[in-house]
Amino acid sequence: MLPLGSTPKAPPPLAGPRTDRLFLSGVPMLLFAYTAVTSRVAVLRARADRGATAVEYGLLAALIAAVIVATVLSLGGKINTAFQKITDLLP
Repeated sequence: MLPLGSTPKAPPPLAGPRTDRLFLSGVPMLLFAYTAVTSRVAVLRARADRGATAVEYGLLAALIAAVIVATVLSLGGKINTAFQKITDLLP
């Protein structure tokens, strides 16, 4: 820790490419990772099999509809009974 009033010394200038763990062949690792991810995303976007997404959305909608129907069928009688009890208690 530095004493009060003193200023930290600047690190010495680099003589060559960095070779520590944050750098890969002189290129910062974050830049390397960013370049790898963006190129992979570009390859995935360029694929021509976009017709499968409509089928996937259709299957997802069918699954959601099936869950709603199953829930209504299983809880419908209980909900109806609860509302009937409330209606009977009202004057």
